[in-house]
Amino acid sequence: MINQLFDEGLEIYHLRKMKASKEDYRKYIEEINPQYYHQIALHQYHELADDYGIKRFHYPEYERTKQMVVNREKGISSTSIHRLDKLEEVNSFSYVFFSPVFDSLSKIGYQGVVDEHFKLTKKHCQPEIVALGGISSQNVKLIGKMGFDGAAVLGALWNNPSNAINAFKLLQKELETNEFQ
Repeated sequence: MINQLFDEGLEIYHLRKMKASKEDYRKYIEEINPQYYHQIALHQYHELADDYGIKRFHYPEYERTKQMVVNREKGISSTSIHRLDKLEEVNSFSYVFFSPVFDSLSKIGYQGVVDEHFKLTKKHCQPEIVALGGISSQNVKLIGKMGFDGAAVLGALWNNPSNAINAFKLLQKELETNEFQ
């Protein structure tokens, strides 16, 4: 299914399998067409990157605060924040996920922190800020208007894996008329 999503235009796939062993992670990567390896961001087992030519590394907040970001100089780095006042701490990252923007589709009770009138104001030196949390085909058009640089989805695809490709196509259709600033 990941290969199909890439074939349909998926730009970046964040590989996050919290309970997977290193060997399971390796097997999962090897099921993805090697032509897409450069579009994979590893959340765990960063040491596998050299084996597959992967140059994208994600650091959750708990790793970022422990100063465990040794790979940032080797590629593209991302991290996550849940409060906008944390932006000053993440200037050295290529891009940052900010969540939850809207009420989560995959985590029950995880409430969004902005409303439809929210407008993100960024400083010149800040990394790209990607909206995450509760993003669906019904609200994805708001993301650009809010000032985000992009959108990431989770529940919109994976809450119903058998419909993930169709859900992705619908998101793309909605984004065709959306302009990120």
